[in-house]
Amino acid sequence: MNLYHYPKSKHVRTQTPYPYKNYSDFKPSLRKEFDKTCVYCRTPDNLSEKNYYAVEHYRPKRKFPELETEYTNLYYACGHCNSKKGEFWPTDSQLMEGIFIPNPCDHEMHRHLRTSRNGTVAHHSLAGRWTIDLLDINSPNKVKKRIFFTEIYNRTKSQITKHKKLITAIEKIVENADLEMKSRLETQLQNTRSELEKLKSSINYIENGSSE
Repeated sequence: MNLYHYPKSKHVRTQTPYPYKNYSDFKPSLRKEFDKTCVYCRTPDNLSEKNYYAVEHYRPKRKFPELETEYTNLYYACGHCNSKKGEFWPTDSQLMEGIFIPNPCDHEMHRHLRTSRNGTVAHHSLAGRWTIDLLDINSPNKVKKRIFFTEIYNRTKSQITKHKKLITAIEKIVENADLEMKSRLETQLQNTRSELEKLKSSINYIENGSSE
């Protein structure tokens, strides 16, 4: 699993929040709707600061005031992407050229943007390139964080695999061991299982964040 993967299919909204008069009240629903992840740079909020995330108006509220509290126009985005996007909305000529900011409900994001192994996001369309440039998705800080957390994630996954193999090996040896050896092995087995659960918890947190 790539922590910063872009979806290959369009997102179908699952939340049906109360029609609030203040758009900020939609934030909890949007956080759940988009898996606690910025829809543009794909950074999970548990690997950043949750309060730094914002209710993003895909169609800017100043240009489309009637959509200010329309849930289908609202997205979950980090403060960086939200501020960089600002009031941008493509002109008719830009749309004809293929210049726009993709969103996961109307577009297959994977067709426009893909995260590379070196921590950068590559474009696969003009819209993707425009998005990367406008939102500064490949800023040094963002790339550095992607590399850092991806390395931690991959190392932890590797440790999980090693621990599972070790547990299987110990279990086979225990079957034919004498009482003294069996006692020692069972202690090691218990410790290894405990370490495995901690590793799994770390992976779960990286992938899913807190339960709130």
